[in-house]
Amino acid sequence: MKTTCYRFDALLLTILFVILLPGCKQDQDDDPIDPEVPVEFPDCGTVTDTDGNVYQTVVIGSQCWMRQNLQTSKYNNGDLIGTTAAPNSSIVDEENPKYEWVLEGNSEYLDTYGRIYTWYAATDPRGLCPQGWHLPSDNDWQILEMALGMSQEDAASEGSRGNGIGSKLAANKTLWNKGPGTLVNHANFGTSGFDGLPGGARNSGGAPVSPGFSTYWWSSTLGQSSQYNEAAFARYLVNESSSITRVRPITQFGLYVRCVRD
Repeated sequence: MKTTCYRFDALLLTILFVILLPGCKQDQDDDPIDPEVPVEFPDCGTVTDTDGNVYQTVVIGSQCWMRQNLQTSKYNNGDLIGTTAAPNSSIVDEENPKYEWVLEGNSEYLDTYGRIYTWYAATDPRGLCPQGWHLPSDNDWQILEMALGMSQEDAASEGSRGNGIGSKLAANKTLWNKGPGTLVNHANFGTSGFDGLPGGARNSGGAPVSPGFSTYWWSSTLGQSSQYNEAAFARYLVNESSSITRVRPITQFGLYVRCVRD
């Protein structure tokens, strides 16, 4: 008789466990993390450029970066940065051209993507970045990449490197609307607060380069390449890869500027 009671008790406990377990799971599911609540990242305040544009910032590792691309049309001393008569004008034959443009000449893109600058404008001694900030060197970029988990060996190499690092630096899946989407589909997408957006670039012939699919940022560091005599190190994100690419485009190209605090 005792054995029968023990079996009955065990059976009763099993039934209660099966009945109550879905209820417990439902309680957990009823309280998910709200996907609409924006993620907060550490920052170092706001910063204002010569045109009066105000930028949010983000702290990543030991550095503080602007969260948006630079938009200024003036150097720090108030001088206007030059531009071409038409946004698609070729500057292939110009030496040391110092120009700025808005993507495809469309002013509606300015607030989203910022301005595109030749390397010569970006490194002009009159300065583009606000006081206390500067155009990042190639080493500044490597420090950022290593703070996000890239090895020192990979950071010093060229080409695409750092699986998932590019996705960390990007943001806004809606704008990254071209290509297979490896960048946006990676679990790391948008987790750094750097907020890279796909503004493409401008080649020296005046044509836009892959807007909606990629973005490029200058460094201050020259780096002659096998393809170009006058080239500088830059960084490149593309929607078909979760990595970040270290490249050396020609200095006449128009790329974006992201400032880092001194």
